[in-house]
Amino acid sequence: MSSLADDIRAQARVARTVGTSLSTTASNTRTKITTMHWKSTSADFCRQKLTEFTRIMDQRSADAHALAITIDKHAASVESRVDTLETIVGLPGRAVDAVTGPPTHSRPIPTEAIRGGAAR
Repeated sequence: MSSLADDIRAQARVARTVGTSLSTTASNTRTKITTMHWKSTSADFCRQKLTEFTRIMDQRSADAHALAITIDKHAASVESRVDTLETIVGLPGRAVDAVTGPPTHSRPIPTEAIRGGAAR
């Protein structure tokens, strides 16, 4: 798998974590709303606003999970394209080099560095 696809999948994991966290927070808030003893005269208003807020968190949780799925699809597309490039180039694992050049440690030493001065 390419490092780019790994990076993309890491973002999908972040989106999933955010989605799960929102879902858990919404669930905990709903539990608190139903089990709390409300003493305020504006308790109905507070319950209503908190319930609306939990619905919003549920929606955002679903959005985050959907985003994670979309991100995973992009990662799979990147992997597929890297595999295609590696097949065309004929060097598995070196497709990135075909696009960005070889790693810096394997680049040739400039001629002027060998001669000890700048090229003229």
